[in-house]
Amino acid sequence: EGAIDLVSIAEDVPAETKTRIDEIKAELTRETRNRELAERDAANFSNQVRDLKEENGRLREELGRIKLDAENTKAKLQAAENEKLRVQETRDKEARAARIKAAEADLINALKRYGVVSRVDKSIVLVLPETLWQSTRSGTFAMQSDGKLTALAELLLNNPDYLIGIESHTDNTGPTEMLQTLTDTRARRIFDKFASLGIAENRITAKGYGGTLPAVQGNTAAAKAKNRRVNIILDLNLQ
Repeated sequence: EGAIDLVSIAEDVPAETKTRIDEIKAELTRETRNRELAERDAANFSNQVRDLKEENGRLREELGRIKLDAENTKAKLQAAENEKLRVQETRDKEARAARIKAAEADLINALKRYGVVSRVDKSIVLVLPETLWQSTRSGTFAMQSDGKLTALAELLLNNPDYLIGIESHTDNTGPTEMLQTLTDTRARRIFDKFASLGIAENRITAKGYGGTLPAVQGNTAAAKAKNRRVNIILDLNLQ
């Protein structure tokens, strides 16, 4: 009754059995030791995993900070580059404006060879004479006009900073539709002439106004002659 004392039993068992019991005890001790080692290894492994997870978290945070710093640095560099470009663009525009301003007087004097020149707001306006056409109701150039238009086109070609507007007008004598067609034709003829001599078409606009915008009021021959005109309007291309 009660727990069996293995030592007492061992004294009564044969030597072979005692040896077997000792072997079992030794095996039990080894298994116990192995289990303890396995538990220790498992605990160490668990600690290593935990440490690796913590290190991984720290590395992710550090990587996030590095990425953020890199993005901030990139943004600052881009802002600095944009500011540099803006300053350079402003300087280029100022230099261009100064160059155009310095050459403006020479351009106006050169334009006076072809008609009456004036400043209207910021535009330079050249009024071509009626003698440009074969007659008051013709859309065909007079013979002597070809050389003058060619020279004018060369002058405008050499001043690429200006956009060119062609506005054709006539007097109010005659059917409105006929006058509109006449001025449309004249504006287009000058457009085509300029383009054929090398001026980029995107620099030129052309429009006929019929007799709707007289330069002067009145029905005298002199007033009608002034109203039959073509205006070449030069505006700075600010793009």
